Amino acid sequence: MGISRVGAPDAWKVSRGKGVKLAVIDTGIDMTHPELAGIIKGGWNAISTAATFNDDNGHGTHVSGTIAAKDDGAGVVGVAPQIDLYGVKVLDEGGSGTFDGVIAGMLWAIENKMEIASMSLGADQGNQALADAVEAMRKAGVILIAASGNSGGSVGYPAAYPGAIAVGASDSKDKLASFSSRGPAVAVIAPGVDVKSTYMGAATTRCRGRRWPRRTWPGSRPSTSRRTRARRRRRRARRSRPPPPSSRACRTWARGGPSERLEARPGPLTAGQAFL
Repeated sequence: MGISRVGAPDAWKVSRGKGVKLAVIDTGIDMTHPELAGIIKGGWNAISTAATFNDDNGHGTHVSGTIAAKDDGAGVVGVAPQIDLYGVKVLDEGGSGTFDGVIAGMLWAIENKMEIASMSLGADQGNQALADAVEAMRKAGVILIAASGNSGGSVGYPAAYPGAIAVGASDSKDKLASFSSRGPAVAVIAPGVDVKSTYMGAATTRCRGRRWPRRTWPGSRPSTSRRTRARRRRRRARRSRPPPPSSRACRTWARGGPSERLEARPGPLTAGQAFL
């Protein structure tokens, strides 16, 4: 069980997170999930500021349950079941977002005096604005916990910046998961394979860990063959059908479009575990 593997029950003798403000900067949170009821204290939607921060993907809800699901003898229990949870929606239904949206969410966390921010998302490369936002968090005293990535290679961004605490994924044997990004920037690893947690619609599901696909940036996009285009049409057709919860909560969607995009990282869904 993940909470035992990270030593959470021992930490509960000191604190269960009561009074600590934590922002999950992700796809939002299912605002009606019974395992999170009373724990969610607020939030914000950076994609559509007039809308709620309700989760329409599942990833943010899965992360939130890992961090803070209630210890009520039902469903799952999070590492810090008495924490004050805030949902900051910066990723869309497909699990993608822009640097501008993610940075806006980070600044919201600073302005609203969050103490911890969980960012289980990232990109192959960063930019100066993202680096500045990480540094602003550090100066404001916001502890930024960021997923290292699912490429199996070097750590992505924002986790690679010095102001972030980069967390890799461990497997059932407490070894580095094969898909987890790695390198000197990784501060710690935490359970990230076959993690059971909350999901949209009062459900729970397991994330078994997936590779984080590489991004294709303008100027490097290869020409596409007829076979490739046909494959993409079939993939789009499959996406038009709602995937089952077990895949939707754990999958990363690779999309074309603007270069400055970040995606949910479903491998290490436990970015906050070792620190709460």
